[in-house]
Amino acid sequence: GIFESFNMFHIAKATGLSEQMLSLMILLPFGALLVAIFRNVVGMKTFGVFLPILIAISFTTTGLVFGMISFIAVLVIISLMHYPMLKWGVLHVPKLVVMLSGVVFLMILLLFTGMRLDISDASNLTFFPIVILTISAEKYARIVVEEGVGQSTRILFQTMLVTLFCYVVVQSQMIFLLIMNFPESLLLIAVAALTLGKWIGLRIAEYRRFGWILS
Repeated sequence: GIFESFNMFHIAKATGLSEQMLSLMILLPFGALLVAIFRNVVGMKTFGVFLPILIAISFTTTGLVFGMISFIAVLVIISLMHYPMLKWGVLHVPKLVVMLSGVVFLMILLLFTGMRLDISDASNLTFFPIVILTISAEKYARIVVEEGVGQSTRILFQTMLVTLFCYVVVQSQMIFLLIMNFPESLLLIAVAALTLGKWIGLRIAEYRRFGWILS
């Protein structure tokens, strides 16, 4: 019947699309909900809502360790370009073009280095969302300028921690089978997000600061 055929395995077979591609598409809302929980309930700060899950998906092809090291290296190096351009008064859009060029050039260098060192995961670096990485580097650089290295480093660490949790979700075989067999579970994600949107309690990270008021 129609309900039996309403699963991603059937759709993938009928359309010829990759099961992995379809599963990653459905995993985006799952990952975004996870990021929202970390931000709204736990109180962690990240570079945007969608970046952790997008980077986690990229790590499935680059490999977790090599991908994470490459991401942080590119983010920090490119953000260093922001300060002199800020001093020179470069406009925002041309500045992003310069940083995008720097990101692509660094990715080429990483590919070349991986080739020379015979690192197999290096060939998958092209799966990184380059534009998002550039925007993230620009945001990171702005936080360094406005709030200092300490705060920017904390946000970067928290972003990578949330990304790691997203990676575990993306790699979970149980979740893969769940979303592929029951794509209607996306409706539950929407309901959970609406419920989360009414959250008015203290974030877990805030209990250390304001817990004395409750005691």
